[in-house]
Amino acid sequence: MQQRLLAEVFGIERVALVYGFSMGAQQAFHWAALFPTGSSGIAPICGSAKISADNFVFLKGVKAALTADPVWQDGGFATPADARLPGDGPGLCGWGLSQAFDREEIWRKIGFSSLEDFLIDSCVIA
Repeated sequence: MQQRLLAEVFGIERVALVYGFSMGAQQAFHWAALFPTGSSGIAPICGSAKISADNFVFLKGVKAALTADPVWQDGGFATPADARLPGDGPGLCGWGLSQAFDREEIWRKIGFSSLEDFLIDSCVIA
């Protein structure tokens, strides 16, 4: 559908880059497999071409954290997202970024004065 949208609606037959993070990275891998000449390259970040046991364990952990929230009721949340799990952002941010990102202070290169500022602004922590 993405490829059809680009081609049929916007007249774009080839893109410079297919980028995606996490599940979007899987889409980037999938795009490359389905349309090998449809882009000049792909940039899959923090993703895999195939779901692994590690992905399963990671997702089980996130699910356990979400369903342990006191406002989780009957398969959903009783209050809006911004009222939930304020401390979970750093965990998710830590899983999504690399040790090198923290160790080499790459957050400075993208304009943050401290790792704490990066976490607050980019990882939705209170």
